Amino acid sequence: AATFCLATLLSPRPASAQEQSDPVLAETLFRQGRAAIEAGDLATACPKFSQSYRLDPAPGTLLNLADCEERRGQLASAWQHFIALRDTLAPNDDRRDLAQKRADAVAARLPKLRILLAKGTPEGARILRDGAPVDPAAIGVAVPVDPGAHVLVLRAPDRADSSTKITLSLSQQKEITL
Repeated sequence: AATFCLATLLSPRPASAQEQSDPVLAETLFRQGRAAIEAGDLATACPKFSQSYRLDPAPGTLLNLADCEERRGQLASAWQHFIALRDTLAPNDDRRDLAQKRADAVAARLPKLRILLAKGTPEGARILRDGAPVDPAAIGVAVPVDPGAHVLVLRAPDRADSSTKITLSLSQQKEITL
């Protein structure tokens, strides 16, 4: 065990200028996330797993994060994380099949939102979904989103923002023109 820990701590890890690897803190956060799950505190557990994964991207942490997000109703994030887990695991890793099955199960329940722009929408218009910019490549594409309420804002130069509230239920597909 000591050799494994030493090898883990000394193994080189890629780190961007903004992120640093910290396996010890990552393990602490992971354990706190597991304790929160056992206590039924998903609001605490999911961010702990997310931070742990950011500091030390271990497959087990990603599996726990995806599971936590699914339990919390954040299906789009859970689906994306199950897919990422499947793609990072070796073909002979048993968790790969589990990740694929979980991704498929979540995908069957995912709501999808397709946003279209009305003719005559001004050049340079931007869309925000729940405060986050929508990539222009997503316009016209049925994109998986979490079930529940969402706010869409159309922001165009020299015009007042236009806001639309929508609610999507499990497996619902909705198209909206802004």
